[in-house]
Amino acid sequence: MGGCTSFTSPKKKDDVFAKLKKNQKITPSNIPAATQLFTPHWIVKYMVENSLGKLWLLNHPTSSLKEHMRYYIDNVQENETFVKVSRPEELTFLDPCCGSGHTLTYAFDLLTRIYEEQGYTKSEIPSLILEHNLFGCDIDRRASVLANFALTMKARQYHERFF
Repeated sequence: MGGCTSFTSPKKKDDVFAKLKKNQKITPSNIPAATQLFTPHWIVKYMVENSLGKLWLLNHPTSSLKEHMRYYIDNVQENETFVKVSRPEELTFLDPCCGSGHTLTYAFDLLTRIYEEQGYTKSEIPSLILEHNLFGCDIDRRASVLANFALTMKARQYHERFF
């Protein structure tokens, strides 16, 4: 599973690159085939756990969040300079190249654990996350629409009456 959903087949991507080698320009309709990148799931987890997860743990050292983060790396040195966060609503996670939202949906899962740990109810958590914590954009409008849909489905996974 990667950071984007493929809108083009591998064959189309190969065709676009073959044309590039022959000095043919890429047409606007072929840009996604030439520019889409796919982030492996373990890398998504590593990035989210060592950014969002780390920030929460720096601010809340007694949190049990670390138990759920397989790819988290503890710092050997104490870090005294970090953004101070007291409540989950103060966390902000931005994916500037969100693709279909794979990184955002994993951040949603981690944020859900944070909110639950802080005593929020399951019914209020999805709305709080989408209103306060997650932001994403992509140059491909179709990808942004898919990310929005993926986050809506993720919210419904946690609270079936979400809408």
